Amino acid sequence: RTQKLANQAMAGADKITGGMASKLKENVSSMKGMGKGAIAASLSMGLVVGAVALLGKALSYASGIIDQLGSRFGVMGAQSGAFRDNMMQANLDAIGLGLSITEASNVTSELSANFGVGLLAASKLPKQVLDTGLAIGLADGEASKLFGTLMSVGNLTAEQAEHLAESTYQLATQNDVNPVAVMQDIAGSAEMIAKHGADNLESISKAAVQARQLGLSLGTVDKISESLLSFQSSIQSEIEASVMTGKQLNLQKARELALTGDMSGMMDEVLKQVGGVAEFNKLDILQRKSLAKSLGLEVSEMEKLVDNQGKSV
Repeated sequence: RTQKLANQAMAGADKITGGMASKLKENVSSMKGMGKGAIAASLSMGLVVGAVALLGKALSYASGIIDQLGSRFGVMGAQSGAFRDNMMQANLDAIGLGLSITEASNVTSELSANFGVGLLAASKLPKQVLDTGLAIGLADGEASKLFGTLMSVGNLTAEQAEHLAESTYQLATQNDVNPVAVMQDIAGSAEMIAKHGADNLESISKAAVQARQLGLSLGTVDKISESLLSFQSSIQSEIEASVMTGKQLNLQKARELALTGDMSGMMDEVLKQVGGVAEFNKLDILQRKSLAKSLGLEVSEMEKLVDNQGKSV
């Protein structure tokens, strides 16, 4: 048992030292039979050689990382300073997550290039972004886009963005909805968040879960909102649908909620107005098209809305 543990320890040491541990052991074994002075001298020399080899490997590895930073960020990535120090730490953090300097650099580049985060500030965020991305099932690019959207458009801090992302993920899981699809929806909804304001982020997140629950996407929710807020055409379509279907639609409350940016509340109100499955199935094609048009939807989207309307977040 002791021998087995020793072999495992040696294998681990060899991975770290590139085989130097086994070589040092062999050198020590070959010293048997030598005088004490010779053994001490040989052992000291072996340890020095091993230490120099390890130091050389470490310097070579660090040099390779700096070369990658230089090719990605220019002189700023290669020269000593706070940015390079941050990125070297980001590399260690990434390794701890099973990733590398490549993913850490991707996060820093995406946040600084496309979301207005300062380069130095962005270099402090890879660990947080990558860790959250792994937790909620997003690749480094998607996680960077999510954080960038929530921070730059939603005016959140990195900590607030992390909290919102993880709470939305949990909300999706509790409602038996694919959480990764929900997070991808939010990451790609910068324009929607900008239109409706940072104060409505929680409602938008809930609407993203609700939309996936209905077999739709956050883009469909935005399409309904845009249609309702085109007041003249929306009211006209509402009247036409009421005449065509014989159902008295009233989308005024949904318009008010859309105007204030309450996407979740808007969807709840829309679902109250569309009617049940049995009622929808009795409509002919023209009536179905008219009802879908009142919400700015295609008939296929309208059918999903009707079929799943009993579900709620």
